[in-house]
Amino acid sequence: MKSLLNKRLPGILAAGLVTLAVGAAGVSPAAANDASASGLTASQKKAKSKALKACKKKKSPKAKKACTKKVNKKFGAMAKPKGKTWNVVLGDDYYKPNQLTIKANDSILWSWTEVAGSEPHNVSAFSRPAGVGPFDFESALSLDPKNTFKRQFTVAGDYHFVCSLHTLMTMDVKVTR
Repeated sequence: MKSLLNKRLPGILAAGLVTLAVGAAGVSPAAANDASASGLTASQKKAKSKALKACKKKKSPKAKKACTKKVNKKFGAMAKPKGKTWNVVLGDDYYKPNQLTIKANDSILWSWTEVAGSEPHNVSAFSRPAGVGPFDFESALSLDPKNTFKRQFTVAGDYHFVCSLHTLMTMDVKVTR
């Protein structure tokens, strides 16, 4: 009994730590295991699981590790939705451009390259579609011209951004499918 506990204790502890980390991140453990949370479809998730089981059957640890790495790389590429990255510049009291129409899975990279004043600026989603969290699109206030903030838009709809300190500094983004 004691040797069985010694065998399983590391796994039990690891599962507990994962549950704690997932809970701290604000994601339910069920969502963490869901295919949509990983970006894989149910059939892709099943295929990945099958491929990883085949890796465990390899005889040498080196072969197991190489196989696992190959499977994770293959399915990791599938899980990453591709999209275009749009550049937006923050300046003193403006976003440039201040209107964009983009597609779902596109990203916006905001950069503070034209901020030269004495007041910091940020990106803050004043309004957003249902299903998008209130702080999913919230950058820190910054004066640093090297500062950047990048977010991917996975939910279609209308987004309205403001600078928290300068409410007339606005930007509208329409995300289509």
